Amino acid sequence: MDETVGPKINELEAKKQELIVKVVEINKQLRYKEHKLEAIKGLVSGEKAKNPFQLKRELKKLEFEISQSMNAKRERELIKEVRIKEEEFEKARELDHMRRKVSLVEGDIELLKKEQLEIDKQIQEVRAGLKTQYDSAKLNRKEVRRKSQDYDQREKNREEARKEMEPFLGEIDHNVSLEDICIIKKKN
Repeated sequence: MDETVGPKINELEAKKQELIVKVVEINKQLRYKEHKLEAIKGLVSGEKAKNPFQLKRELKKLEFEISQSMNAKRERELIKEVRIKEEEFEKARELDHMRRKVSLVEGDIELLKKEQLEIDKQIQEVRAGLKTQYDSAKLNRKEVRRKSQDYDQREKNREEARKEMEPFLGEIDHNVSLEDICIIKKKN
């Protein structure tokens, strides 16, 4: 087996785990933002959209009329209108603030979803790399196994050949004497 396959697999597995942790964190943030968005939309829904800038102009106009008013009764009526308009202005300003918050949260959600898609692509790439590394390791193991099977097959073939040749060789005496090998001359 190739010595570089094991460390590569470990490296890719570590990278995959790191990416998975990032995805889990993004999912938590995404759920939080979605719940926040639902809560804010619940507060905003059903409210009439009044322009706070227009209400502010109306307030200034009423305040100007108060300063120009010659009649005390008319001045009191205008002060009551100013108070009502100020309340409407505060509500409209809060509502406008909430609507802006909704758009910001929606933007955050979009960014989180894009980041999640990018990380998902990276995870797919890492998984593809892992698959190739595992396939490579599997191929290497098969090659080693095939070579070992070839060796076993050759040994088996040799053993069969010895068995076939035994009847022709006769019985082999493993104790060979020196006389059988050479001629020994005796001194007289």
